[in-house]
Amino acid sequence: MHKYSKAPLPFLGQKCNWLKLINTLDFTDKIVIDLFGGSGLLSHTIQQNNPTATVIWNDFDDYQSRLNQIKATESLRQSLLQFDTQLTKAQRIDAKTQQSIIEVIQAASSADYITISSWLLFSGNYAHSFNELISKGWYFRVTKGELNCEGYLDGVKRVQTDFKALLNEYKNHDNVVFVADPPYIMTNQQGYAPGKNDAHFRLGDAIHLMRELKDQKALLFSSTKSETDDLLKALDIGITKRTPLITSAGAGKTYTDLLYQMNWVD
Repeated sequence: MHKYSKAPLPFLGQKCNWLKLINTLDFTDKIVIDLFGGSGLLSHTIQQNNPTATVIWNDFDDYQSRLNQIKATESLRQSLLQFDTQLTKAQRIDAKTQQSIIEVIQAASSADYITISSWLLFSGNYAHSFNELISKGWYFRVTKGELNCEGYLDGVKRVQTDFKALLNEYKNHDNVVFVADPPYIMTNQQGYAPGKNDAHFRLGDAIHLMRELKDQKALLFSSTKSETDDLLKALDIGITKRTPLITSAGAGKTYTDLLYQMNWVD
């Protein structure tokens, strides 16, 4: 079965750079709760590596709905590649060509605007609707790789609920490991699902999460862009291991991602 090194469709904050470390961790026979499941990449990787684990993916952002229309998205990608002969990679798209591309998008059977915007907006920008997409400057960034999600979440159990409900349901179970990759506080969260995240993941949510994980076996992802180090210290929450990872922010800039292993005794 194919093992994915990145999610089949774009998603803000994928943990691709952490997969090498995740591959070294043992989740055999564990109940793994992916609290902020995002694209499902961590759930996929853990399930593939540990077939006896029960992996529960909290698809709060409804990534599954995008996977469900991946064949239509792939058809649209192929249609947009006709403009590859007119435009070079990352070239600004002129008004005439933009109108032609709009006509192709409008003729498509469905539209995954997050994926489409990854092809047509400047790197790191996302749109959730047609009006939002056309309101921004366009650059030709259509990928040449075929879109496919065959077997991606095989064996993974999907739920769609608030992370607090999952914490309450599983925190007193034996053999549970929580995986927590929340939106980072004090950072831009515009790449996540609209509507659901209008209130964003706030400081109070972060404090609640850390307190609930204090006595649980867990992986907690964060970044030096956020305030997790200070919060853990203020809340007097110890960790087993803190692993930093230097990550590119583009234009030659970097920042440090963080992984905290909590109550991690193998």
